Amino acid sequence: MDAATKSLSIEDALKKGGIGALSVNVIGLVAGFLLQVFLARILSPDVYGSYQYVISWLSVLVIIAMWGMDGVNFRLVSAYVATREFALLRGLLERSMNLTSLAGLGIAAILSLCGYYFPFLFPPGIGALMVIGALSLPLWALSNVRQVCIASLRFPMKARVPDLVVRPIVIWLCVLALSVSSIALTAKTLLLIHALAFVVTLGLFIFLCERMLPQEVHSAPAQYRMSYWVNMGNSLMGISLVYIIMNQLDILLLGYLRTTADVALYSVSLRVAQFVVFGLQAVNIVAVPSMSALYTEGKMEELQKLVSLAAKYHVFLGIPVFIIILVAGQFVLSIFGDNYQEGWLILWLLGAGQLTSTILGPAAYMLSMSGHQNRVLKLLVVSLLINVCLNIPLVLLYGALGAALATSIALIISNTMMAFNVYSILKIDSTVGAFLSRIFYSRKHSE
Repeated sequence: MDAATKSLSIEDALKKGGIGALSVNVIGLVAGFLLQVFLARILSPDVYGSYQYVISWLSVLVIIAMWGMDGVNFRLVSAYVATREFALLRGLLERSMNLTSLAGLGIAAILSLCGYYFPFLFPPGIGALMVIGALSLPLWALSNVRQVCIASLRFPMKARVPDLVVRPIVIWLCVLALSVSSIALTAKTLLLIHALAFVVTLGLFIFLCERMLPQEVHSAPAQYRMSYWVNMGNSLMGISLVYIIMNQLDILLLGYLRTTADVALYSVSLRVAQFVVFGLQAVNIVAVPSMSALYTEGKMEELQKLVSLAAKYHVFLGIPVFIIILVAGQFVLSIFGDNYQEGWLILWLLGAGQLTSTILGPAAYMLSMSGHQNRVLKLLVVSLLINVCLNIPLVLLYGALGAALATSIALIISNTMMAFNVYSILKIDSTVGAFLSRIFYSRKHSE
């Protein structure tokens, strides 16, 4: 197979998988959005707010419960398949589920005890909800670990369907059943439904993973590298935790230093701005496992082509959304209510920050997938410090607008540092510039 044919096959595979993953993302986004609209309309603000508060806590704790095993699976499953190390793959799958189960149950137990015996640690009425919410914590963590395993096996659509489509449908059916019955829909019943949905999701993920695995895995005797996997998991968990702090820092500071009205205005603008990287998520779930396999096999030229193609699709999918934000941002915000139209400049700034993620490419993924997760963690800590130093004075001076400016500047600096380190360490250009230079080079030599 010549270089041109290889490049074409890589692009066709990325395009096919990316379209499939993007389609599933769209369906999941619509289903999830309609569900939240429905819940917000039939529940009182207090009940809906309590439910969302517990879910927010669980979304943070689930990262600790996974202990980085989601990232370890994403990094190593495709690599072990590429090198046909099926014994290690079987060992990794077993131990990652065991460790996640233990961590998830332990954290759920601690959360339940705190909610039951120390309810004063939470807002009024939330302690009892935490006890119920803890039921879904290990299920959520195990589902995520199996999901990334399927994605790393290069089945992006199957990896997204249970979480983005099946789970909202299960919640929809349960909520509709309760709404026509005499059972009141409360935050407690919603959290029980949430746990039930994860039972279904986890079962489906386990079933799909068993079917997607190479047959050699089932017959291979398990081998283990626990210290290696745990050390990698620790670093990846640290990365995830720093990411969460970075993503929540602006909102937390706004709530602490300004008013809840600033928080609402900023949150709505941020929700819209995140659509800029919607396509990026779909492309990455297809491309990253292949990047890991190519790096493991030492195929650096093909790796550069794949990274360039991924960056191209990031930009092609992100720029149209950003243009819509620039042209019709105020109208989009008005859908949430007339009070949010004034956030158009906040939306512009946040959208510009998100756009740099598409332009500079999957740099952080590249470093993590190539075994440089400790470097990623250090860069994220630096970015977090920059974020804090910018956010505090700008939030005090300009409120939500200052938070948007500080967050976007910090994001641009973070993405730039990641891209620079990818090039200096791996000699890979992760930015869209690599794709553009290839086009310019091809045209120049064709003349």
